[in-house]
Amino acid sequence: MIKKKNLLVYYSYTGNIESLIPLFKEQLNIDIVKLEPVIPYPNDHDRFWERYHDEIDNLLVPEYKEFNVDLSIYSTMFLVFPNWSNTFPPVVRTFLSKNSFENKKIIPFITHDRNGEVDIIDQIRLYTEDSEITKALVFEQANLSKNELIAFLQGIQ
Repeated sequence: MIKKKNLLVYYSYTGNIESLIPLFKEQLNIDIVKLEPVIPYPNDHDRFWERYHDEIDNLLVPEYKEFNVDLSIYSTMFLVFPNWSNTFPPVVRTFLSKNSFENKKIIPFITHDRNGEVDIIDQIRLYTEDSEITKALVFEQANLSKNELIAFLQGIQ
């Protein structure tokens, strides 16, 4: 659908987003990169929430595993992530704060279990001032249909 060089960057903790990657590949001519924290989130519930709150509350920027992708060659970036306490996961904040998005089009996809988009787009703008940010496609967990994705993509072009 979109003709220029495109990159999809995603973060998936539970696997909900990862389950959608085949759908994105089918509909988009796109390269795909997964954001992975250098130190994975613990599976232990209490330890996860302790780290989660520390990173969210203190605006920490946990390191992510480097990927061999030159972001400068992409004009459009699909940014796919879950809504974590009305913001994006800290590893997404790290990605946004460490890279330049000048003259790029950013298309957010936000999964949630009850909170929707809230003001996450405004939060992204804080890190990507010199870019164009489209409206977000917001959907519940992994409940995104092919028709919803196609309609959204047609609406932002």
